Amino acid sequence: MKYFIRRVLYAIPVLILVSLLIFIMTRIMPGDPARMYAGEQAPESTVEQIREEMGLNKSLPEQFVIYMSDLLRGDFGYAWHTEHEVIDDFAARFPATLELAICSLLLAVVIGVPLGILSATHKNSIVDHFSRLFSLAGASMPVFWLGLMLVLVFYVKLGISPAPMGRIGNGLNDPTHITGLFILDSMLTGDTAALKSSLSQIALPAVTLSLASMAIITRMTRSSMLEVLGLDYVRTARAKGLKERVVIYRHAFSNTLIPLLTVLGSQFGLLLGYTVVVETIFAWPGIGSYVTDSILITDYAPIQAFALLSAVLYLVINLVLDLLYTVVDPRVKYE
Repeated sequence: MKYFIRRVLYAIPVLILVSLLIFIMTRIMPGDPARMYAGEQAPESTVEQIREEMGLNKSLPEQFVIYMSDLLRGDFGYAWHTEHEVIDDFAARFPATLELAICSLLLAVVIGVPLGILSATHKNSIVDHFSRLFSLAGASMPVFWLGLMLVLVFYVKLGISPAPMGRIGNGLNDPTHITGLFILDSMLTGDTAALKSSLSQIALPAVTLSLASMAIITRMTRSSMLEVLGLDYVRTARAKGLKERVVIYRHAFSNTLIPLLTVLGSQFGLLLGYTVVVETIFAWPGIGSYVTDSILITDYAPIQAFALLSAVLYLVINLVLDLLYTVVDPRVKYE
């Protein structure tokens, strides 16, 4: 409990510093938000009035104090391009981003971990060569290029994928809202048409978003397994006549979970960054595409809120992973 409280207290100065950096970076962005909102043909008097309403006529220290005081009250600001509070826009769009992130991470783990194990247990085989080639290609392939190529091949050329236009196909109503996750809501309500459409719509975005993480997870699993398989206790387990499946999964793989959990935590940050690109390519109505629109018109509040939310989630994920270490390995103790 002391460790948990200490980590939470350490997070406070980190978030303050992150907030300061976010504020500075948004203010040095090119473009005038007031002019963008008013339009290029608007008179200067109108622009000045909008600038005053946005609070941009104040000095930077004054703007930062206002920004921090608003954050302490739970006010993330007003999105001028949607004319809604940022917190309301985030609440409406977060389920779409969460669903895409969950599917991508599950895909990365379900494929990456078994492939890494097979690669390690069949060293220098065709499977191992394929695994290493896949890891190299997946980690170095630009996400925006991969997304465009998947759309070109599977939608434009082959016609087996639906148009990259959102979470559900045209002509279908959204499933009854329970969690906001279309796949889960479709399953809970028994809406098979919405379920099939949601799965087909999310397939290409999830593959695009997961490939880099999948490659890194595969490589980490392989290297960790190779290290563990050469240790004495694994050879002892084999000498006792235990089945190879038991040796690999109960004795070897269980001891690779800590480095694997560490990689999963780092991949969360990677997914957050790539979400902005992937959602834009596939017209996915999540937070990523919302922030992209905000960047294009220099709308500060959504950009600041997204960066701060990313920092908070990253801190929370790493704290959860640290606590999970004690579950995976009882030898890990925190003072």
